[in-house]
Amino acid sequence: MSNNTPQKQKNPSWHQGFSENTNVENNTPNLSQTAAPVKIDEAANTSDAQRKRLLEVLRNRSLTTLEARRELDVLHPAARVMELRKQGYDIQTIRVPDLTSEGRAHNVARYILRGDCR
Repeated sequence: MSNNTPQKQKNPSWHQGFSENTNVENNTPNLSQTAAPVKIDEAANTSDAQRKRLLEVLRNRSLTTLEARRELDVLHPAARVMELRKQGYDIQTIRVPDLTSEGRAHNVARYILRGDCR
């Protein structure tokens, strides 16, 4: 007699995006084994709050994409920089090599504030 219940498979080691608590067929978490929900401070994650954090740092030093993600919790710095430019900030972008926290080398943007709003 055949059992049609999907069997839990060990996730392929070549795909580090899966965790052991993920259903391989549809990449969904096995909810019975996941951690408790994390409380998120949504006010700190608004686009406006992220732009303010970026601008505060850029007024003192340049910043790479990876630094913005690690240090400021701005996951899409390019979008925030584009919004600041639309507000009139003169921000230069240069490409530089940088290492991820996993030690992988990438060419990323380094943002330099050249002037406040015109």
